[in-house]
Amino acid sequence: MRLKQITASLLAAIAIPVHARADELISIRGAQVAAEPVNAAAEQIKKDTGLEFRIVTESGSSGAIAAIGEDIAEVALLSRKIVPQEHAAWPDKVFHESRFGAQALLIVVPPQVWDGGVHSLTKDQFRDIYEGRVPNWKALGGPDRKLVFYNRDVRTSSWEMLMFFLYGDIRKAPPSGAEILVEPSDVTSAVEFNGGSISVLEFAAPRPAAIHALGIRLADGTVIEPTGKNIAAGKYELARPLVIATPRKPAGKVRRFVEFMLGPEGQSFLKKTGHLSNADLAEK
Repeated sequence: MRLKQITASLLAAIAIPVHARADELISIRGAQVAAEPVNAAAEQIKKDTGLEFRIVTESGSSGAIAAIGEDIAEVALLSRKIVPQEHAAWPDKVFHESRFGAQALLIVVPPQVWDGGVHSLTKDQFRDIYEGRVPNWKALGGPDRKLVFYNRDVRTSSWEMLMFFLYGDIRKAPPSGAEILVEPSDVTSAVEFNGGSISVLEFAAPRPAAIHALGIRLADGTVIEPTGKNIAAGKYELARPLVIATPRKPAGKVRRFVEFMLGPEGQSFLKKTGHLSNADLAEK
């Protein structure tokens, strides 16, 4: 998997032809998930603003913050906010952060499970499902049906975020023998037509009305529903912000880039890549 990640990073770095004038080429480092909508928007960004860029994603959010702290890159694309320790590490920088969307996953089940009484799960229950310790929905207060978990491809940011949610660190995640689904459409088909199934689906992906999204139940019994408002407030744990960060207040070509991604055209690419736009995060 490491080789594939490095290869993907190198491809991302050279995906945009480098024939723009030097003053119109932007150097970007970032997390893979935050780079997805920006890479998808590359052609439109060039058409609307004349800007081109290189994105290197190998070192993730931490490496991207270090890159703008050391003036190696002009823009960082992050899947989290900059933490106080990072501000302290580069006291000469006045980091500027703009949330341009969010990544979130829905825990989805078919109507047979929902109608059988399962409307939420705790993190521990979902961890048991992932590790194959729950053979029947009856053990979770649901119908007497065999439970079938569909995993996501380990090369995707969706799988990575699910592992962070369940284990806090992807290196702590045990292997799963579950069938792997790659595309969101694979998830909706598998869940819709298997009455005992469960998987995770990108928030903005098309979802048939028959498929239901579960809430996350906390230790005190509170259920956090997967709404834009809860995601924006940081209450729904199976989500993370997408942030554009710069070492100082954006100006010139960087300002034009940030304004594009925060504007209607740039925001449309959030949904096109399965993520939430800022407008989605304002919804209740």
